[in-house]
Amino acid sequence: MYKANLRKADKSPISGKPSEGFAKIVMICAAVILTAVLGICNINVSVRAADTSNVRAKFDEESGTLTISGKGDMPEDMTFRNDKSIRKVIIRKGITSVSDWAFFGCTSLKSAVLPDGLLKIGVDSFGNTNIKNMVVPASVREIGQCAFWGCKSLETITMPGDFKFRYNESDPDEWEFRIVSTYGWSGFAPEKITFTTPLNIDNISALSATDYVVSDDDPLYSSIDGAIYSKDGTALVRIPSERTTFRVPDGVTTVYINSFHYSFYMEDDEFCCRLERLYLPKGKCRIAEKMTEEEDYNIESEYLQIIADGTELDGRDIELLEQYAGRIYDVAESSKEWYLDGFGGLVTLRGDGCLVSNDGIVLKYFGEGGKVKLGKDIKGIAREAFVNSGITGINIPDSVVYIGESAFGNTESLKSVKIPNSVKEWGGDRWQNSYAFSGSGLKKIVFEEGIEEIPNSICSGCDKLKTVVFPESLKKIGAYAFRYCILLNIDKFSGFKELPNLTTIGGGAFENCKMKKFVIPEQITEIGYHAFNVDYSKARKARLIVKGDTSGYDDCFWGGKVVPTFKKGLSQARCGIRAQSWSSWPDEKGMLGISCEWNSLKGVDGYEFEISVHEDFSISEKKETTETNARLSIISDKAEPEAIYVRVRAFKNTGEKGTREYSGWSSTSAKLYNY
Repeated sequence: MYKANLRKADKSPISGKPSEGFAKIVMICAAVILTAVLGICNINVSVRAADTSNVRAKFDEESGTLTISGKGDMPEDMTFRNDKSIRKVIIRKGITSVSDWAFFGCTSLKSAVLPDGLLKIGVDSFGNTNIKNMVVPASVREIGQCAFWGCKSLETITMPGDFKFRYNESDPDEWEFRIVSTYGWSGFAPEKITFTTPLNIDNISALSATDYVVSDDDPLYSSIDGAIYSKDGTALVRIPSERTTFRVPDGVTTVYINSFHYSFYMEDDEFCCRLERLYLPKGKCRIAEKMTEEEDYNIESEYLQIIADGTELDGRDIELLEQYAGRIYDVAESSKEWYLDGFGGLVTLRGDGCLVSNDGIVLKYFGEGGKVKLGKDIKGIAREAFVNSGITGINIPDSVVYIGESAFGNTESLKSVKIPNSVKEWGGDRWQNSYAFSGSGLKKIVFEEGIEEIPNSICSGCDKLKTVVFPESLKKIGAYAFRYCILLNIDKFSGFKELPNLTTIGGGAFENCKMKKFVIPEQITEIGYHAFNVDYSKARKARLIVKGDTSGYDDCFWGGKVVPTFKKGLSQARCGIRAQSWSSWPDEKGMLGISCEWNSLKGVDGYEFEISVHEDFSISEKKETTETNARLSIISDKAEPEAIYVRVRAFKNTGEKGTREYSGWSSTSAKLYNY
């Protein structure tokens, strides 16, 4: 602790000033005692007292003021943690950072003055103090996690809007990724945060408050009554985290989902607001998922009561609100109440159990199961509308143009369905996976003539599916469309003779379907990763006969044999590979190891296996083998390699001595060495 060396010297009982002899005695004794204590405790004394070569600390005991001066960063070990005698901190101009934990737990600290030119504020630096008003200079570019955490007296913060948030590196699994805590989460949120520079909107996730005030010169945002809006005030961007009720003012025409559901810094995508009830504005209003295309987040639904009294919303808007604000942990009746209480004039509960929006979107099914017949007025089926519903059959009329993500997911009682060619849009997750019938009990699905594309993951995990009827118009089968449909025998589609327009098959499209011999014709120009993978126990019996140019194929098959019969010969063949590291960490010599298996190519003489810690294989180890598996080690020239890169190619010896014909390299497989 620095402050122990900042105390005033003892005074002479006669003159009130320390005598010269007395002072010398005190200094000698103090030096002896301090040396002994430090030796016993093994304390690092590279920075003695409160004075370093660049930074000095001076404490005035009478006023309780600690002054930090000098040039450069505060040393990492310059902390005054849990010191109850510090009442004020003054950091002079020239200091460029506040160290981590610098004043944490200084519960008597009520005021801090920070200088222009300060660049960084450390992790937990002012946590658990009693500062009332905090002014952070506009020069600050980085603020650490929990910098003002647990400051129960904190009322206002004035700070720059654009800064880098720094995690607590010593505890990366820390659950609370904030600078200022929300009230009740082991902390106390301030009433108001005022931004002095243009705002990086992501930073709001780390700053809890009742009101936000945006800088007047911010080019993108404005603030009205403590909330953040677009510059013209027509779009709601962020509701302060500490509000429990919020009424969107009339005239706002766009409400972004992440205005109330934002969690950029939260590891587990927590719901960031304390909001319980949200009143939407009167008139036409659009609900938007993202404010900008650059935003990328994956937030889960929570429960928030939405009130749309006089608001004009369409069914897709209500669907989006339900996705992020309508999570109901209770019985179906609670979900029904969420819709009817919040959107009473915009939805109708019909006699067949379908809750339908005014513009014809089936939002949710509350019926008792059996067969459902949708009328011609139905334009779409919302996300999870019939999930786990118990229906045994459904007709989808040709008026339907949209089917949402997991619309019929896990409905085990549903046995067959026909998809009309009117469906042009499929809902999906951030990777465009539809999951429309995923995990359902489907045995048969028919795609009507005119459909050109089957969406990703539409029937993934339908383990009872045996019959799929494809239309002649089909051009693309999406990734994972029929993955793990283990009863679906795809040999019947071999050669795609009845699908002359099909050119693209997504990765994993038929993974672990039934297959013995499958021909890929020349018309197929693109096949995704593991599109035709088969179960390991059946792999040795499976054959994939390739007739086309595989330059657009991405290791589509693993296991069994690939028979290249195409015109361009072996050079266009590829081996599908699986790699697994057996060395979890480089040994003392930097040695890493990898084991690899690959599918065989018929008619070849062997394989060349290559590994590297460089993606371009500039430094590598190679091995030749006639087997379809190998192990290989490499000494890494990198102190901390990020991955082992693996590739395989086949070769065939030609009649001439020393000459070979090679296949193309497999797509590079990168395996993390500690994975």
